[in-house]
Amino acid sequence: MLYNELFEPLGMPRESQEQLKVPGIEHYFVCILNHRIIGVMVLVVSNEIIELHHAAISKEYRGQGIGKKVWQEVLGFCKSEGIKGIELYSRNTAINFWQSVGFTELGEWLEVESFVKHGIRHKKMEISI
Repeated sequence: MLYNELFEPLGMPRESQEQLKVPGIEHYFVCILNHRIIGVMVLVVSNEIIELHHAAISKEYRGQGIGKKVWQEVLGFCKSEGIKGIELYSRNTAINFWQSVGFTELGEWLEVESFVKHGIRHKKMEISI
């Protein structure tokens, strides 16, 4: 599902997702409707760094509050585990969503060649819990 929503529409190879992988323990949070995954967020826990590494909602279900529901599950997990903060690298296309749930922007836009040619830039964001 992550590949289909985040990389395939850009014509990027399936390996793109693996190349962006960060080390740590991955925790998957999913929303399932009619036996189909329609939303995913991946939290990676690695020593001092807690990163929300991937997040996607199926195109036909965006704007229906599913992202916020999945985010609430991630947030609940973090609180139960004593996690005090999360960072992520948001696409310019999703930055408004992350701001709406409390993330703040850090630094300048990051430009990764394989994404910039599609009009996508990234910005580091963080939230304190």
